[in-house]
Amino acid sequence: MKSPPFRQSDQGFTLIEVMITVAIIGILAAIAYPSYTAYVVRSQRVDVQRQLIMHAQALERLHSVGGSYQNAAGDACGINDPDNNQYVIETECGDANSFTITATPNDGGMQAADGTQTLDQSGARGGSVQNGQWTN
Repeated sequence: MKSPPFRQSDQGFTLIEVMITVAIIGILAAIAYPSYTAYVVRSQRVDVQRQLIMHAQALERLHSVGGSYQNAAGDACGINDPDNNQYVIETECGDANSFTITATPNDGGMQAADGTQTLDQSGARGGSVQNGQWTN
């Protein structure tokens, strides 16, 4: 008994079909990747804003106990965060009753296009954050 001849649909995919599939996947990836990177930057921005507020709360506790944003040794209130890989967080005291905490994006990461963020003793937020504002 002879086997029936192969039909054209049994021979697999044509090169055209494979190329169309690859092109569709490429278009979907080109649309999705910028949205993904924007989401990552936003989430990192929110995380660093949380860290700025935590630093400000620590300074406020220091001020409520000692009457100054400087420690008992009179050192500047430099609370820096070496564990943050996306941003460099620095704290500067203007005097015993004022401070400014600044988060600057590290070079090379996705957030490098993001701007700096600042927070001072009055709770004023500023900097050069993209879109001109802090986001929640």
